[in-house]
Amino acid sequence: MLNPAYIAEALGKEQNIKSNDAVDDETRHVPKHFGEEERINPKLKQCYEVRTQLKPFYSGGKISITDDDEFVCQHGPVVKVIRKGNVGIKTEQGDDEDFKSNFKTSFVITKTIEAELDDILSFDTCLVSKVVITAHKSNLLRIWCLISGQLLKTIKSLHNMPIGYIEICKAQSLKNIKGVLSSNELDAIEGARIQLCWISISGAAVKLWQLGGNQMSKLIRVENITALGYARWENTTLYTAERNIYVMGIQPETKQFGVLKTLEGHYSQVTGIEFTTDNLMLSGGRDKVLIIWDMANNFNKLKTIPFSNTIEGIYLSQSTDLFLGINPSSIYHFDVKDQRVSKQPVLTLNENETITGFHSLLHSEALKVNSCFITSHTGTIYEVIKTKLEDKKKATLEIIHQYVGDLDEILCAVLWTDGQVAVATNTSVIKVYDLTTGSCKFLRGHKDIVLSLSCQKEWMVSSSKDNQIIFWKSTSLEPQAILSGHLASVTAVCFSSIDLTAFSVSEDRFLKVWDQQRLLRGVVAHDKEINSVHCSPNGSLVATASRDKTAKIWDAESLQLIATFKGHKKGVWDAKFSSWDQLVVTASADTTIKIWSLTTYECMQTLQGHLSSVLQVKFINLGLQILSVSSDGSLKSWDLKTSSCVLTEECGNDKIWTMDASQDGHTVVTGSADSVLSLWHDNTEEKVTQAAEKKKKGIEDEQKLNNLLHAREWTRAFEMALQLDRPFVLLKVIREVADINQFRPVIEKLEDDQLLNLINYLTKWNTNTKTSTEAQTLLHIVIRSFPEEHLARFIQPMQILPYTEKHHERIYRMIKQMSFLEFLSNRNDEAPIHSS
Repeated sequence: MLNPAYIAEALGKEQNIKSNDAVDDETRHVPKHFGEEERINPKLKQCYEVRTQLKPFYSGGKISITDDDEFVCQHGPVVKVIRKGNVGIKTEQGDDEDFKSNFKTSFVITKTIEAELDDILSFDTCLVSKVVITAHKSNLLRIWCLISGQLLKTIKSLHNMPIGYIEICKAQSLKNIKGVLSSNELDAIEGARIQLCWISISGAAVKLWQLGGNQMSKLIRVENITALGYARWENTTLYTAERNIYVMGIQPETKQFGVLKTLEGHYSQVTGIEFTTDNLMLSGGRDKVLIIWDMANNFNKLKTIPFSNTIEGIYLSQSTDLFLGINPSSIYHFDVKDQRVSKQPVLTLNENETITGFHSLLHSEALKVNSCFITSHTGTIYEVIKTKLEDKKKATLEIIHQYVGDLDEILCAVLWTDGQVAVATNTSVIKVYDLTTGSCKFLRGHKDIVLSLSCQKEWMVSSSKDNQIIFWKSTSLEPQAILSGHLASVTAVCFSSIDLTAFSVSEDRFLKVWDQQRLLRGVVAHDKEINSVHCSPNGSLVATASRDKTAKIWDAESLQLIATFKGHKKGVWDAKFSSWDQLVVTASADTTIKIWSLTTYECMQTLQGHLSSVLQVKFINLGLQILSVSSDGSLKSWDLKTSSCVLTEECGNDKIWTMDASQDGHTVVTGSADSVLSLWHDNTEEKVTQAAEKKKKGIEDEQKLNNLLHAREWTRAFEMALQLDRPFVLLKVIREVADINQFRPVIEKLEDDQLLNLINYLTKWNTNTKTSTEAQTLLHIVIRSFPEEHLARFIQPMQILPYTEKHHERIYRMIKQMSFLEFLSNRNDEAPIHSS
């Protein structure tokens, strides 16, 4: 490799010769103060950001609660960490203002823990040690940091069967952390991890592990059973169970971990074990009995209490109130002190939901001891809190939040009152979300998949595959009116703009009008299935769109046909009126959007840009723009004045079936086939403000740089030229100084991004003979100012060395020529002068 010092010294001679050469035009740089933001029109909605987004996060199984505002759960092959803290929200007044001011989400997926090509089968977390332990399909155990989500350790489990259960000994972690006398929280966490204990269960084999060294402490194999289905630590004693309960701990005789006692009494899988402060153990199972054991008297069986159905889980609150989840969806209260069972359920979950278990945070002073999670087989999570009845002293449970772990395919989503979003998925249940907390309410009334929703103030109307439409009110979870009359699935429904009259369309090709008591009138509207219906702002017209490639305009009062829009080459998915102009917009499976006049009934514009079927459209922003969503997974905003697309946002990898927006376009909600519900917020004004501030700052910085150049403060000018990305000025500054080494202190303090920019300048300058001197000299300073391993991230040797060798050869030839000229000059000086 060439010596940089020699090259710099040699090139120094050339610098005197070529210091006044002009700079190549390619090295000139025009600063961009405003950048891309110059094209932003503040009158248009051109920038949207996702303010909150609900994605699938729970598919069943264990939930590990780490603190009052966070829990960890499993979704398929990955584990997700959820933050659910409540944040106060301020909203402005008005129909379209509910989603505006200071909207902040508090229900977010903060981390996703996954191993590539290795599915997670089970997991557990420890709040004290801040770790997540996962068991994988490959039978590997992985330990992750709960704070950062980074992998800490990988252990071979050596199990012969898949690992079905992981359980951490939380009491041991608490014991460890109490011995760490340090004010540093990280030291305390590290101390708790040193002797972290947990067990893994594979079939009938139980292995005890310790994090300090990756070897198992003990293998216990339970004889004569196929698999253990439950495990629970109580202090440092482990309780595992199938139909028998196995008490495991340190044996006094051998000082080794093993089975201390086997408790027989259940005849089916044990689903829950709890402990009281009076040395009682309570166990429930699928054999429909609850058994009370006396721990102080060698685990004698004190009482067996039968139930009408299987027990799917138990939860003990404050050592006296035991709650039992009875299949399918009832929860009963058992008073441990009086040993009495409530005659009626204290809580009944939603119909057709089977309880799968209770989940609470153990061994933590931060826990609200009166609260826990209840899960169902549908992936729904209920956060409940224990309360006392006013007229009685008996305890009961109250649902404070409901979370849906997987929305499945979202078919329709609309903005409702009080910042709520109503969502229809491929189920018969309508979910009404409060996106600030992630909690939702369930509206039950339909018997088949809900296909369409429409809202007007506090009212909502829905349609379904059960051929019915239902009216709802935001203050109630019960249907206000259920109406039938269609002969096939009701594909779309909408309110009139002036009253609570509803229009519906169906696969039976009928357009019908309803009030809240009865069917008013109907008409056969199209030749094929109708996809959408929409009422004009003044309530006088109705638009329908059909798979017969047409959209039609009807008189809202008489249902007389007024006009038929023909021009699409495939089925029309949506048709909507403008609230500001005499226009209708249609969206089609032929990937186009057409704008139609309501005065001439002719097509005025055709917008092209989507790559697949356009599924929904809507006018926003005083009719200046149109929003559209497509099965290509994109959300687009169109400027009607220029017929151009001004915004494209990728919403996912699947179809965007639904989109709704406030009239001003400030808030947009989208729902996709991959179960992602997104709330978008218009931040065009923020972007314009940021761009203006950036431009203003750029002008100020330019003036400051010019002042430094005028004052000949070359070192500060060098630093500012780098910050402003001005290579031409930088080159000018370098040529003005006698000793370039005066810039060494500035170069040594450069951040990585500035260092990368400088090296890019030098690489380009090095390719040009006119600027190679400056490039080689500064390269010498850079190479001597940073470690080799640090520079390896920025410098590409093959982009520099060939030109460096070329410059070296050129200068070597020049030196030889100068030496020869000097020799000839000396010979001429020494030659005698002859007179004529």
